[in-house]
Amino acid sequence: HCSVALQFGAKTVTRLDASALSHSRSLLSMIDDILKEANVSLADLDGIAVTRGPGSFTGLRIGIAVAQGLAFGHQLPIVPVSSLAAVAYNAFVYWQAQAVEVNTVLATMDARMGEIYCGCYDVQNALPVLTGAEHVLKPEQLSQVGWPDADCLSEADKKIAIAGGGLHYLAQYPASLRNLPSQLAILPDAAALLPLAMRDFNL
Repeated sequence: HCSVALQFGAKTVTRLDASALSHSRSLLSMIDDILKEANVSLADLDGIAVTRGPGSFTGLRIGIAVAQGLAFGHQLPIVPVSSLAAVAYNAFVYWQAQAVEVNTVLATMDARMGEIYCGCYDVQNALPVLTGAEHVLKPEQLSQVGWPDADCLSEADKKIAIAGGGLHYLAQYPASLRNLPSQLAILPDAAALLPLAMRDFNL
């Protein structure tokens, strides 16, 4: 999927293209649409945020190339945001809406060929903060990268959950992770980049 979001003052405008068509054909028109809806121009912006990955090489190439082109033409700064951080942000929002207390999320994405992208995020000031590093690995290797072993946690500490497309491989996860709260249908999207980018822009 391809998404674009604009925050201008208190207003947020979003567009999503979930079709199978080439996003290189739709991305610029989506950007034009949200600028018109918000009645602003690129020159009015403070900066441009774009996912830096992990993810599809083609999708990342298109997004970064467009961001660079627009930023260069208007002398705007760019802030790269992790796709996994966007998954983690949406996960924290999701579980908050479900009234489930979660303070740590294992954000995952399907890396294909039996592997996942993943990163462990804590929530600080309502935003996800990466603990450790992002990884690409086989699901059964999750216990090797410092992810908390749910079997060793006290009940008070079991406020951890798993989110994202890497849950396609849940059956291959270490047994200690399989019964944690999980939600497959959490994706990175442009709206989730906005608060993360504003933190990094110090806006």
